[in-house]
Amino acid sequence: MPTLPSAKGFKLLLSSAAIALALLSQAGAAHAQATGTITGRVTDAETGEPVSEATVRAVGTQAAATTRADGSYRLVVPAGSHDVRATFIGYAAGQETVTVPAGGS
Repeated sequence: MPTLPSAKGFKLLLSSAAIALALLSQAGAAHAQATGTITGRVTDAETGEPVSEATVRAVGTQAAATTRADGSYRLVVPAGSHDVRATFIGYAAGQETVTVPAGGS
């Protein structure tokens, strides 16, 4: 079995100001579920350059996004703790845990 070359690493940059803006889900729901927004940037761990077209997911949810040219992304998730995982061919996966509070940040 051939061996794969070692993957370059990358990291997720999450700013505390951008991690969570609590919102209420659609009005009219019998039990409104609080949601929030996770935003960040995926960069090459060695060079700091943005990684565009990487896939970013909140593990265990349907929330996923593809990074823009500047490496930025935005996910809308339920309030609570989430593991945010970024993947891209040729890179080792990066993962960070963030907390999205209900009712504000």
